[in-house]
Amino acid sequence: MKNDAKQQVIHEVDSVNAKVVALNEVSILISATGKTNTNGWKNPQLVPVVYVQPPRDRIWDYSFVAEKPEAANDVMTPVLASYQWNKPPGDVAGIRVIAKKNKVVASVVK
Repeated sequence: MKNDAKQQVIHEVDSVNAKVVALNEVSILISATGKTNTNGWKNPQLVPVVYVQPPRDRIWDYSFVAEKPEAANDVMTPVLASYQWNKPPGDVAGIRVIAKKNKVVASVVK
């Protein structure tokens, strides 16, 4: 994640998908949709949480962030972000995407 004061967690996560893809190496393709509570947010991203040890539940967390505008109108605005996780551990059970209002978990589809 950028070291930028404007980069903040979005308001709400609507959906999360996680699918294993095996090309030259195994990857998990993660996509999420959500909403910001004002218009004008830019550069939505899924940012992996850094763990000292792998999570016990084997569900890995990602923060759903975007660059908050300096001025905006109060209107719920849809956003979409994706992330390709290269060489994940073989025992990943799911992906949890975190927003301010909620968290959504998706099982990894193999």
